[in-house]
Order: sequence, then C-alpha cells, then structure tokens
Amino acid sequence: MDAILEAAALVLEAGGFESYTTNHIAERAGVSIGSLYQYFPNKDAVTVALIEREASNLANRLAALDQDDWKITLLKMIEIISEHEQRRPRLSRLLDSEEVRLKAEGVQRESADRIRVAIIDLLNVVGTFPLPTAVIASDLMAITRSLSDLGPVEAARDSSVLARRLEWAVLGYLAMAAE
Repeated sequence: MDAILEAAALVLEAGGFESYTTNHIAERAGVSIGSLYQYFPNKDAVTVALIEREASNLANRLAALDQDDWKITLLKMIEIISEHEQRRPRLSRLLDSEEVRLKAEGVQRESADRIRVAIIDLLNVVGTFPLPTAVIASDLMAITRSLSDLGPVEAARDSSVLARRLEWAVLGYLAMAAE
C-alpha cells in the first residue's frame, strides 16, 4: 500500500490530474493493476488514502512535540507546518483541491482533532484568553492553513519564508487575543 500511495503522489506531482490514472499509479508503483485494485477500489480511494497519509504524518509530528516552553513549541509547530507544506507544495495543493471535491474533510478529521488538542494543550500553558481555547485553536489552524494554501508557495521554496509569515500571523493573533 505504501508503494502505491507514494507512486500516486509522484504521478500527481509530475503530471497533475491529467496523468493521474490507476494505470499510471500501478505502473509507477511497479505493481499490477489488479494489485492496486486489491487495496483500492478506484482512483478516488487512492486519493483519499493519500490525503489521510499526509494529514496523519503532520499530526504525528505536531503531537510528538515537547511542550515545556510554549513559545519554543509554538515556533516548532510553525516550522513543522511550513516544512510539511514546502516539502511537496504541488502535492499539497492538489490534495487540498481533491479533499473538497471528494468531500474527504472527514478523513482528515482525526488528524485535525489531534492537532487541535496539541494546540489547546499549548494554549492552556500560555495563559487565559477571552475566548475558549478550542475556538482560538480552530482560529490558529484556519490562519495557518489559509496562509499555507494561499501564500506564494511556489515562489518561496524556502520553508523559512512561510514559517516567518505564519509566525507573524499566529503571534500577532495571540498577542491581540491576550489583551
């Protein structure tokens, strides 16, 4: 399954959805089309599994952070998100568009919930806010996703540029929310 998912990612990155077929995925993975269909009933199922893999990888990295110093942890979270987005920017954008088309937002719900819990835990260390920490965590997730998705990712291949923009937005939001 891992080989098929990585092959799907490579096919998407190389040719976009025009070349994204189960035959191309199987060929790239070095498996028969029958083997692909043994694991996935269709191309959309491969895509949903790929969305889930990427979301889970990000959630695992964020949830594993040590939260001794909230600001260092927050900056590390931002760095991880930036690296994740910049590691494979074309794949990230294509999967984001497919997530909506396939109504696969629920697939990412478990990973998003794990990320939200990590952020809430971090916010509880920071102090008190006029809004519930769950609301602030959701806002921060929306801010980072928006900047990551809409920002000039291709123009700035260096993840530190995106990280810096995310730092400004997140730290600015938290500073205003703490007032």
